[in-house]
Amino acid sequence: MEVYCRGIARIRHASTGEIFEIVSDTLDWNAVGGDERSMGSEIHYEAAINHPELGDLTWGVWEYPIGIES
Repeated sequence: MEVYCRGIARIRHASTGEIFEIVSDTLDWNAVGGDERSMGSEIHYEAAINHPELGDLTWGVWEYPIGIES
């Protein structure tokens, strides 16, 4: 499965209230884990970045069953 996303994430800094924008094309998705379940394989994908003001940010999506994102 090719993982992709569209748009811009807008994240508010917890202390300052400043809003930062993360553009979707800056995210690099990788398979980071998985398991066998009743309908076959489940694969966990993540995209992680280190933002200079917000710190570590991580997005996740699961593919289960194969071909279906959940």
